Amino acid sequence: MTRNARRGRLWIALALSSLPACLILGLAWVAWDETLDSARKDRLEVLGANLRLSLDERWARQAKKVRAVSESEPVGRLLLDIARGTLDPRSWINEASRWLSMRDLDVLSVLDPNGTILSSGHLPAKFGEKDQCLLQAARGAANTPSLCRVQVLRDATIVEAWAVVSGISRKWEQAEVLLVGGQLIDQGLVSESARMSAAVIRLQEGAQAQSTRSSRLVPLILPAVPGSSASLSLQLSLEEKLRPPLSWLGGLFAIAFFFSLLWAWWQSMWMGRVSAGAGANVKSASERSGPSAY
Repeated sequence: MTRNARRGRLWIALALSSLPACLILGLAWVAWDETLDSARKDRLEVLGANLRLSLDERWARQAKKVRAVSESEPVGRLLLDIARGTLDPRSWINEASRWLSMRDLDVLSVLDPNGTILSSGHLPAKFGEKDQCLLQAARGAANTPSLCRVQVLRDATIVEAWAVVSGISRKWEQAEVLLVGGQLIDQGLVSESARMSAAVIRLQEGAQAQSTRSSRLVPLILPAVPGSSASLSLQLSLEEKLRPPLSWLGGLFAIAFFFSLLWAWWQSMWMGRVSAGAGANVKSASERSGPSAY
């Protein structure tokens, strides 16, 4: 076998010997990935619980604002006019708009017991229309938020948007009015929630949305409007903050394999030189000793 052939075989053997290093690197990556998954799961559980608490506190403050409107003097005057039969409905069309700005609400409607809108702060043109979702929200359990699709005015255009609303009923003698107010679900709420939780948050719509390995869904309200299949959740994600890009793994493997080959090449060159030196020494010794004389 020639010296080049021996060197080639030695090269292959040393290259194959580098594979265990790559295998160890892969196993280390798997262990690291499992550790990250466990840490991510624990942190998501904590962040999800904190976000749930923050949302519940937000809706509780919202319910207090709606209750404060219901206990105001204008609503008492409205009940008195209804009870006396002296109510002029058109005089109340813009009344809710004034309450809306004073109470820091995005949505506010005053309805009669049948669900007919007497005044709408977010869209006065809704006067005289019926809204079953708002009616259900007002008739629901006390201090329980509801998710409704509402129409609002944006840039002189009527658009539909989601809103979390709280409702309350106010009675006096035989008269009754329902008040429903709340906040729009928009990017502002999402950004605020993300800032408070220090996580990536996206708004997910649909009853089929589910938590995944790297995210958790936090429903905006619990429970939803009775009989409604609408679902809106905030999705918490830590993938961009905890998991390094997959390309890092390929880069580490490439670097490890490169240095393994470099080491194998250096070893083969060294062994080749040692072998060549040993052969030269043997040849020199043989020449000096000359032929044996018998």
